Amino acid sequence: MDKVKWAGAVLLACAMPVLVSAQTSAALRGKVLNDADDKPLAGATVAIASLNLSTTSDSLGNFLLRGVTPGRQIVQVRRLGFGFVSSVVAFAGGDTVEQDFGLVATVAKLPQVDVKAAPNLSPKLSEFEGRRKEGFGHFVTDAELTKDGNRRVSEILAKVPGITVKQGTTNAAWVATARGPKSFTAGFCPGEMDKRRGAKCGCYAKVVLDGVEVFSGISAPAGPGNVSGGQDLWDINSLHPSDILGIEIYNGPATTPAKYNSTSNTCGVVVIWTK
Repeated sequence: MDKVKWAGAVLLACAMPVLVSAQTSAALRGKVLNDADDKPLAGATVAIASLNLSTTSDSLGNFLLRGVTPGRQIVQVRRLGFGFVSSVVAFAGGDTVEQDFGLVATVAKLPQVDVKAAPNLSPKLSEFEGRRKEGFGHFVTDAELTKDGNRRVSEILAKVPGITVKQGTTNAAWVATARGPKSFTAGFCPGEMDKRRGAKCGCYAKVVLDGVEVFSGISAPAGPGNVSGGQDLWDINSLHPSDILGIEIYNGPATTPAKYNSTSNTCGVVVIWTK
């Protein structure tokens, strides 16, 4: 009888890692639609590049992406003939997030005509170029990103003066300050998930993606039950250089635009514009 109980315990112990893995991973379900008429789009790729996960929408536009690591992830959706879309989605362990994505059809290029006029910049590029002309901060242009397209974003930003790129144990990387050793004796302490990826306490830069703050250094309240450490760090390698229109880097409040210069537990600001 004791042998039977012991064998049952061994089988249960062996099954536990599989059960835990199934409970902790999340999923994303939804539809990919034509933004113009809400008709389903087949053959669209839905991916989370930082996790090497991807799937394709079916004939009804439906998709299901399994095995997502809990936390804030960048979901990228693309299809031939339509503009690229990215969105920050929060995942909790064991949950299935429902979200639809609308893609905008790209306009066919007309034959070139010999007419010279002032360039019609997109709102994103207009804002980027306006601040670049003012001369405050550091800017990485689309041309530079294209030139370094075979590199990771962390490698490109490592060349910018005044910042430090902290590399994790995986491909993850985060932007921090280079203002001195004191910057890493206080500031923001990452949660358990980021710690497992190699992140340490320090003064990390605020990250703004297409006008939305994806990291602002929010810390969790102290307490005996607190193991989260607060907000998840944002992995700058979750985007490929080819998906980025431009990057703005501001080392301190003196050069940071007023719209991004809020009081927070961060050092500097990184503003990323996607295509």
